[in-house]
Amino acid sequence: MHRARIVAASVSRPSAPLRRSLGLAGCLWLAACPNTPSTSGTETDTAGSTSGTETTTDAQTTTPPTTTVPTTSTTTSTTETSTDTATTTTTGDTDTGGDGVCGDGTLDAGEQCDDGADNGPGEACNAACVLNVCGDGDAGPREECDDGADNADGNSCKADCTDNVCGDGAKGPGEGCDDGDDVDDDECNNMCALASCGDAIVGPTEECDDGDTDSTDECTETCTLAACSDGHLQTGAGEECDDGPDNADAAACTSACKLAVCGDGHVFDTGDGLEQCDNGGDNGPGKACKADCQLNVCGDGDQGPDEACDDGNLDPGDGCSATCKLEACGNSVLDPGEACDDGQNGDNDDGCTDLCTLPACGDGFEQPSEGEGCDLGPQNSDSGACTLACADASCGDGLVHADVEQCDDGANNGPGKACKAGCLANVCGDGDQGPGEGCDDGNTKDDDACTSACKPATCGDGIKQPGEACDLGDANANTGACTLTCTLPACGDGFVQAGDGEACDDGNLSSSDACLATCQPAACHDNILHVGVEQCDDGNTDDTDACVLECLDATCGDGLLHAGVEQCDDDNTVATDACTDACKPATCGDGIVWAGHEECDDANADNDDACTNTCTLGLCVNGIPNAGELGVDCGGPCPKQCLVINEVDYDQPGTDTAEFVEILNVSSGPVSLAGHWLVPVNGSNKQSYMPVDLGASFPTLAAGQYLVVIWGDTAVPGGQLKLTANVTSNLLQNGSPDGVALLHVPSKQYIDALSYTGEINGVTFMGVGPFNLVEGVPANLIDGGAGSLSRIPNGIDTDQMGVDWKFVATSTPGAANAP
Repeated sequence: MHRARIVAASVSRPSAPLRRSLGLAGCLWLAACPNTPSTSGTETDTAGSTSGTETTTDAQTTTPPTTTVPTTSTTTSTTETSTDTATTTTTGDTDTGGDGVCGDGTLDAGEQCDDGADNGPGEACNAACVLNVCGDGDAGPREECDDGADNADGNSCKADCTDNVCGDGAKGPGEGCDDGDDVDDDECNNMCALASCGDAIVGPTEECDDGDTDSTDECTETCTLAACSDGHLQTGAGEECDDGPDNADAAACTSACKLAVCGDGHVFDTGDGLEQCDNGGDNGPGKACKADCQLNVCGDGDQGPDEACDDGNLDPGDGCSATCKLEACGNSVLDPGEACDDGQNGDNDDGCTDLCTLPACGDGFEQPSEGEGCDLGPQNSDSGACTLACADASCGDGLVHADVEQCDDGANNGPGKACKAGCLANVCGDGDQGPGEGCDDGNTKDDDACTSACKPATCGDGIKQPGEACDLGDANANTGACTLTCTLPACGDGFVQAGDGEACDDGNLSSSDACLATCQPAACHDNILHVGVEQCDDGNTDDTDACVLECLDATCGDGLLHAGVEQCDDDNTVATDACTDACKPATCGDGIVWAGHEECDDANADNDDACTNTCTLGLCVNGIPNAGELGVDCGGPCPKQCLVINEVDYDQPGTDTAEFVEILNVSSGPVSLAGHWLVPVNGSNKQSYMPVDLGASFPTLAAGQYLVVIWGDTAVPGGQLKLTANVTSNLLQNGSPDGVALLHVPSKQYIDALSYTGEINGVTFMGVGPFNLVEGVPANLIDGGAGSLSRIPNGIDTDQMGVDWKFVATSTPGAANAP
């Protein structure tokens, strides 16, 4: 029989969850801790020997071993042996002499290790740059658990930082015994419970025995006293939680059976734990561990103990570097954004200015070594004393020195040039014909060959010369008072002279185009036809004559009444409203159905056809033999109609094989079935299915004669009509609700209807409707299977379904209904 394990696997099971704890009671388990020998038990600690091994017997050790940095450890029990070999290495950069900051990745004086960003709880090197060893309260990479000073072979975490489990020979929390063997019938069973537990008598190997299996009281079901980490929640003992061997100061339930919270001094970083650190009361702003138990790191906006600044980002050049050091010009350090930094030595001509910029023209510092003759910084200007090239302004440099020079074209200065020698501008009247001058006679007279503008006399010079009708100079314009050819404006010259009252000028004097001979635009009502644009133009605004306001020919449907031609005009071409598309009032007999007023209009005076002389449909009971009736009103007087649905059998026991609908002529004469349809109705969607054309099979139904429409096989008495709609059974739907309707499609009227097992209202089929299948007060009519729904008395129709219809036990297709 194999021994059952009660708690998580030991060191021999690497998949077991690691438990980490920062509950450092007493000293850290480092070489600095004194080696306190065990005062009880038989454990021998030989960690200081050259072999580097440790042997543990089945007895318990209550004092944790003193541990240096181990290289090899061996744990031996009666049934298991595990060997854990690790090579001691120096983590981080082996160079010393750095900033002395833990976490910079450099091993400095006083540090045992430094893995930089990898420092932290559960790592080989913790956040204090101390090696993670068994007993320090922080479960390291090669440890199953570490409860610090609480490590002991009798506790949840043993002295060698392995979980205390049943079968390891060490009696842990929740175990009544642990003899380390797989024998289940000895004094200690494979569940680590004494064989006599539960007999209510405390045996020599039991801590207690209350005779019950309640592990939440003072005595557990394994006869051990209630203890933290026994896996049972004992609220009476002040426990908030108890996850058994999974308890750890790094877990959701600590080794003291308290719920892990930020600020309790234990780093909860296993399972759902997200804590990076926890220094208890020393958490907070400016501390190594912040108030939310996250490490204070550069860039989080909280200036930590080792940071000179922290602006909440790692961006360089904003005053605080990516390593949280201050950035400033003059610190002799080349910071981001600086071109150089010589410590602001006061010499701005040594290759680096005191602004930590490289020498440049325009920086305000005159640097002769760079070839600068001057530098006024932002006051440098190519029109000032110091040019943008940091040179002193001078005539001939191609730059105009404001208030000193009139011009400066550099090498192009001289006679006949725009800029003369001495940087004086070449102007009209100085006797030197410069660029852009047609002449320069050294005077300002306009009546000689060279005007005062130094141009040869010409149209447009603003001087009226002989042969010119006018000359306004720059004001000459083809649309102004004087054209560009120095002529006076005139209608027909192709230019619109608004000042002369012209609104248009198309260069001709025709009045049939868009611009009239008066240089005014063609317009509706000017009594002149604009070809291609206007249909007419009678020179008036009368909308009742042949030419309406928009100069359009009057037409039917334009909304304007053409006097003497139209009787009406409703501004549309709809033929079925009060004014037809011929602009005549709608009247019965004009062959057009006036919507909402006429039911039909057959444009004849025949009162016996489908449309009467009053433009109403030919109907039964209108007193006129029409619409194919064999006599007046279907052949004789009827209380409502000549045809009724008289009997319906939609359900039979078992499979429906004899479904039928019976129709009866209740009039005193024959009735034409032409245009009559029997329509089954699906009540779930109010749609018809498989309608039957009665007149296609039987043209006439005699007075008192039955027509039976069947689905399947139904016997009908001789002399009665039988119409097989379909030889297949199960076609009439069985309700909830469903129904049938009898329609006369040509006259668009419903004749009779029945709704069974519920109500069907507001339907339209084949152009007939909307109408209801329920007549009068609704009644829930149901075919019980053996029988049918029948009109009782036979053929009666009072328009009240609850009065006219009954379920009868005997079906009578083609015969009078039996009560």
